[in-house]
Amino acid sequence: MIVKMKKYTFLVYHKDYGHFLDSLQEKGVLHVKERGSTNIEGGEQQDKLLLLNRIQEAIRFLEKKIDPNLNGGLAPIRQGNEILQYLDNLTHQYELMEQSISFIKKDVAVLEPWGSIDWRTIEKMENEGWSISFFSAPIRNWKPEWETNYNAFQIAQNSGNVLFVTITRRDEKFEIEADKVNLPRKELEVERTEIAKLHQEKNNIDGELRSFAILNISSLRHYKNQVLQEFDFDKVVLNTNKVAEGKIALLEGFIPVDREVEFQKFLDNEALFYEAGIPEVTDKVPVLLKNNRFARLFEPIGDLYTLPNYHELDLTAFYAPFYWLFFGFCVGDTGYGLVLMSTGFIMARKVSLRFKRIMILLGFLGISTILFGLISGTFFGMNLYELRIGFYASLDDLLKSKNTDINQALFKLSLLLGAIQVIYGMFVKVANEIHQTGFRSAFSTIGWIIILFGIGIHLLMKKIGIDLTTVAIVSGIILFVGFLGAFIFSNPERNILINFALGFWGAYNMATGLMGDILSYIRLFALSICTGILGYVYNSIAFSLAPDIPVVRILVIALILIVGHSINLMIGILGAFVHPMRLTFVEFYKNAGFSGGGKKYLPFKNRIIN
Repeated sequence: MIVKMKKYTFLVYHKDYGHFLDSLQEKGVLHVKERGSTNIEGGEQQDKLLLLNRIQEAIRFLEKKIDPNLNGGLAPIRQGNEILQYLDNLTHQYELMEQSISFIKKDVAVLEPWGSIDWRTIEKMENEGWSISFFSAPIRNWKPEWETNYNAFQIAQNSGNVLFVTITRRDEKFEIEADKVNLPRKELEVERTEIAKLHQEKNNIDGELRSFAILNISSLRHYKNQVLQEFDFDKVVLNTNKVAEGKIALLEGFIPVDREVEFQKFLDNEALFYEAGIPEVTDKVPVLLKNNRFARLFEPIGDLYTLPNYHELDLTAFYAPFYWLFFGFCVGDTGYGLVLMSTGFIMARKVSLRFKRIMILLGFLGISTILFGLISGTFFGMNLYELRIGFYASLDDLLKSKNTDINQALFKLSLLLGAIQVIYGMFVKVANEIHQTGFRSAFSTIGWIIILFGIGIHLLMKKIGIDLTTVAIVSGIILFVGFLGAFIFSNPERNILINFALGFWGAYNMATGLMGDILSYIRLFALSICTGILGYVYNSIAFSLAPDIPVVRILVIALILIVGHSINLMIGILGAFVHPMRLTFVEFYKNAGFSGGGKKYLPFKNRIIN
């Protein structure tokens, strides 16, 4: 559900405004209303935003360098700007080392095929009128007469090429079918030594960075909160309207109603005028969600799309059970479910508070996977119906006696779940419309729900053998009531003839859209089948490729099974995460009349913890 908000308007004398903002920030409950777009380009706000990005990048860099086994040897640097400057110097030195190593490695890569070259001797020969040239040619192009004609000496063979040197008089002109190689006049061993030296210096800098990270990352995080707090303060000032020739500061904001009593006690001690009231429909009220423990686990999934509008219903609690079921349907393997459940609940005790909720969610999704794995009869790719293990043998016989099997049952179940969620979404839409604009605005949706149920009741009555006259009367009354809501009174503020004409357009959209929405849920069955088939394939590969050597056979089977099922599980999790989310955001949200576009409740607060 969405927490109710109270709108506050403050009028503060300009000399008292700074003190009031300090107190307001310390209180930390007011979400300041933005006055349209505030331009920060070229001002202090832009500079602080760039500084925040720089600090965040530095924190991410240092987090990767932290080694719990190191105690560090540097004295901590307290000032945030000094930390950034010192870090920039260290990283600059580190990058220079990497660049130097890269350049030298290129020279070494060129020199290595030629071995150690005595450049002093070559220089001495060149001073005496000789020309020493280095060539590379394909082995097939090598000609023995080059040894006589050009004093050619083979040095090495490298990747199908022959490397050779010619020694000729400087004034001797000749042409040879080979590529001339320009070697850097450097000693190979000297270059290797230089690389080793640079690597050592680089490692020293890396060690210094690790020590630096341990000692200063807390100070850097504190500095980030400090700058962020100043940024928030400046942002509030920008969203303040000056009235009475600048003598009065006008500020608007929102607070949760459950914090109102405490907040008003705070205001009674401040020198200001304020007014509290219910937000208008046109107000962009911030959204704060408050759900039960189960639905709260699914809030991050809804956040991936958008928050609900403040004036509509929060759909988290409505889609959470379906998402839970759909995830298990998509993976649909008892063995994989046990892995997910145990991983989630065990890791929830070990990870930080930030990831605890995600791990608990993973554990619950594992339970859903176990449930559908038991229904589909799949355990790490093994089909328990085909193996006729336990009650699955009796269940398989029962399905066959009715000319069906578990796959057909799962196919129908996916469509049934889709129909349930879509129609359930229409009921939610009725509640949403009543919540926002009153009962009259829900006539159209109620009418279509009655029509759908009327059609269902008509078919059901005919199937169970009720006489046609009764069927016609009962279904006719129900359909007529639905017709009034969908075609005649769909919008009480419009003319009846216009409503009637638009009702046909709604009928077309309902007939085509409803069918398309329900058919979308076939993806649940398809993903479940794919996961099971891939698991079966990995099992077959493991046992067919394993050699007959006893110990080796077990090791090969275990390796293939572990790798194969790990890949299959990862693919299954990805599909089970994305496709139920798609069904939620498209099919369910559309039929539930979800608008979205809400802005998260972010109170103006003190970010520095002393």
